[in-house]
Amino acid sequence: MFSTPADLGIVAYGMVEPNGLTPYLNSGVQVNHVSTDVYDIILPGDPSQQEILQEGQSQVPQRDIVIITPYVGPLNYYVYPQSPPSKFVRRVLFFTNSNVPQDASFAFLILRSLISPPQDDQGNYIAPA
Repeated sequence: MFSTPADLGIVAYGMVEPNGLTPYLNSGVQVNHVSTDVYDIILPGDPSQQEILQEGQSQVPQRDIVIITPYVGPLNYYVYPQSPPSKFVRRVLFFTNSNVPQDASFAFLILRSLISPPQDDQGNYIAPA
């Protein structure tokens, strides 16, 4: 057990259908069905979309906890940074036990620590982010 609470904030949540339609999303979040088995969860605040950085949008996306729940299974999934990496995009890839790409309906929840990692005098992180 940890001696202090995790202090997690909800960044995004939603439900996604196999074709990428999203009947339920929290405000500002988008999902793109990129290709068979590939979905991009796009968080609000992307400067390339002329949006300001939203409160809670960390400059360190590695601190996110991404929870995926496929509605049909068994399916495996992998969450990885978009290429090139973006602090606003979480890419989800689904595949069967035979490593065959497959579209999926799923729910997702993205959590982030509200506790900032320590920084030195120049603003560099001095602990794992």
